[in-house]
Amino acid sequence: MHTIFKTFFDYCITNALYLDSNPLELLKRRKGSKTLPNPFTASQVEIIMRKCPPSHRFMHELLLNTGIRLDELCHLKFTDFDSERKILHVRNRSSGGGAKGDKARDIPVTDLLLKKYQTFLVDYRLKAKTKSDIVFISRKNRPIVPRSVQSRMFALRDKLSFRIHAHRYRTTFATNLHKDGVSIFTIALLMGHEDISTTQNYILVTLDEQRRAISQGTPLGKQELAVTKIEQLNREKQDLVALVDNLIQQNETLLQRIRSLNI
Repeated sequence: MHTIFKTFFDYCITNALYLDSNPLELLKRRKGSKTLPNPFTASQVEIIMRKCPPSHRFMHELLLNTGIRLDELCHLKFTDFDSERKILHVRNRSSGGGAKGDKARDIPVTDLLLKKYQTFLVDYRLKAKTKSDIVFISRKNRPIVPRSVQSRMFALRDKLSFRIHAHRYRTTFATNLHKDGVSIFTIALLMGHEDISTTQNYILVTLDEQRRAISQGTPLGKQELAVTKIEQLNREKQDLVALVDNLIQQNETLLQRIRSLNI
């Protein structure tokens, strides 16, 4: 609500409408409780792909596998997909009120994603009656806008048992990279963030990851981890001894049978 009123008052000042200064500048904004990132689980991603219309599937896959913003998605052109270099080029549109941060960047893409892009073109996009070079278009053959993408997500929401919105796609992208050990600096670069503190807001660190960090990084945690490994080795040793004893017993039984046959 603070942001809405601040934007309105700024508009009044810019257009000389009754105000000389923004009254909200004198007020300290209350810091709300910080919500944790909420990425999709692997099973939820599978459900989205299964439930969404086939013609929309590549859109979801692209968001999940590149972390691009809705505005960036809507402005993608055919020439932004570089199959030879395996790159998706995200444009800087600072002259036209582009995406947040206006960070032009090249995002590496996999062969499988490029293959899905080609399939999308052949099965759906190239059949549209339009000369537009924009990749994603509406039913009326016009370049799609962020609100249209959100509408597609809302329509899909009725078929799901979990919430779906655009922010969760970028959160999922960032969290998955973090889980695989990608540095936060690389994640920030891929997401078009100038400040890594922004990137941190997209990454969910699970309780299991926190426990693992404590076990690996603190003196008592390392000691406990060493004891656990020793106990595990002892169990494996006991299992191995039992296996050898069993083999010896089987061997003796076999020898007894052979001797009985000779008699």
